[in-house]
Amino acid sequence: MTRTSMMRGGALAALVGAAMALGAPAQAATYTAVASYVDPLGGRTALLGINNAGWLTGSLSYDDGTGLGLVRDAGGAYTTFSVGAFTQGRAISEANQVSGYGLGEALNFNSSTEFTRTDAGVVDILQNPDNGQNLRGIAQGMTASGVIVGDYLTGVGNERHGFILDGATFTDLTLVGSPTTSVRARALTEAGDLAGWTLAPGGISQAFIRSGGVYQFFSAPGGVNGTTFEDLNANGVAVGNFTDIDGLSHAFTYDIQSGVYTNLEIAGATSVQAFGINDSGQVILTTNLQGGPNNFIYDPNVVPEPATWALMILGFGATGVAVRRRRRDIHLLAK
Repeated sequence: MTRTSMMRGGALAALVGAAMALGAPAQAATYTAVASYVDPLGGRTALLGINNAGWLTGSLSYDDGTGLGLVRDAGGAYTTFSVGAFTQGRAISEANQVSGYGLGEALNFNSSTEFTRTDAGVVDILQNPDNGQNLRGIAQGMTASGVIVGDYLTGVGNERHGFILDGATFTDLTLVGSPTTSVRARALTEAGDLAGWTLAPGGISQAFIRSGGVYQFFSAPGGVNGTTFEDLNANGVAVGNFTDIDGLSHAFTYDIQSGVYTNLEIAGATSVQAFGINDSGQVILTTNLQGGPNNFIYDPNVVPEPATWALMILGFGATGVAVRRRRRDIHLLAK
């Protein structure tokens, strides 16, 4: 059965006004380097998903565009797996089940394969239950009860719709009045809150939270070339990325209840991206650092953070400000 969910209140809403106030230092924050997978072929480790037990998932990529999926257990042991010529784990559930996507030999995203993989290594290729067709896009969020969210290519250019896949029920996510705007669902909490982002043709990305059926949009300070939410934990803390005027990626967390916004930075890295957060607030970060560990776990519960900012949202509305088209990601194949 297919359901259709449309966002109300205008196509791409943005913050009409926001006040930035320097807040008190956060109680704690540390960045811990995560050892990369030791690969004799020189593959690069990118870790994207984290669960409450500290298991991680991501990919091991090579210069020719191929790559393997990765799972790292809480003890630090890695397992590789493959669902095509390139495989990327995007999120990992509390049962250590991975969701993600794979590419075929042509490395063409338009023919990507969305999947889940159990802790025992059993792979399930995701399909639209209404037509039996494989979903082509990115599967990312997953609840403990097995509900999966992500996006899929509609067959119209590069347009993608979001989806919620709950057993035999497939919910299509689109924007009211803007059918060509892509919707990327990225996380779903047990309470039913949905996080993700949208992208209009020729436009920039905007992050959103849907809670109680109401959509709110968010643009990060400095994110003139786009903002995304990539995960949302049970405590209402979202993690995402923004792209600055130079096309560089920056990671952040945003507490949707308190409005506290925190930049996540790694010394020496010009590109930092975050795709996963657990219920303890730990965030897995991947960077463009060379010659050493390039993945880190941010933990908000250890030592004082230099500064965080309290973002007071004054309202939401449409924006007509022209900005440059968002550049593609610096070091990840696809979002």
